[in-house]
Amino acid sequence: MARMIPKKLSSTTKSNAEKTLFQIFENNLSNDYVVFHEVWWQHIGYIVQDREADFIILHPDRGIIILEAKGGQIAYDHLNMAWYQNQHKMKISPFKQARQIKFKFLDFLSKHDNFKNKDFCIGQCVAFPDIDGVVNNLPSEAHEEILLLRPQLGNISGWISSVFDYYKAEGHFTKLGEQRTDSIINLISPSTDLLIIQAFGFIFYLTLFQNLFKRRQPRRIVII
Repeated sequence: MARMIPKKLSSTTKSNAEKTLFQIFENNLSNDYVVFHEVWWQHIGYIVQDREADFIILHPDRGIIILEAKGGQIAYDHLNMAWYQNQHKMKISPFKQARQIKFKFLDFLSKHDNFKNKDFCIGQCVAFPDIDGVVNNLPSEAHEEILLLRPQLGNISGWISSVFDYYKAEGHFTKLGEQRTDSIINLISPSTDLLIIQAFGFIFYLTLFQNLFKRRQPRRIVII
């Protein structure tokens, strides 16, 4: 089973496509995969922008895949170069969206020393888990090698491997490695302790209060 972060699907997740994929990734990918769901980070450029990926899939030997999921009925209007989901026009092509998120995430990582060389494999793909096939040709932005449809869900491990192979053909990459995989986990979802440290004046006040009313040596009070 893959290591899912978070471990359980959030109760706020509304997308049935994401719910389906979460369970499939968890149950059918091996335990050397780490899969993030609903990842948020801030991209700092000329302005600060919040960015989100539906899924980020990590493998220490293969690399990183950014996956954008769209459920329901999907259609493409070739005359207007527009994508539709359940008859509603999408604001942006899901393939363009996945590509943009990939580069924003790569930019986020490259601000840290372990990732500055950008020598690892990173790619993007799109999932239409409610769609069984494509009737006509796909637009040039939508390569079938990076489009996940319902028939491929039965062999998700093999399909994810094929996506890594597709991007590895673009050039020579070094392994992401266990250390950098752990670094990404710590950047996105670190183990965090939060401390509350009270002001000295408040401790002094409590000590004085004990002196006046308890008539005994005050104990040292540390509030954490």
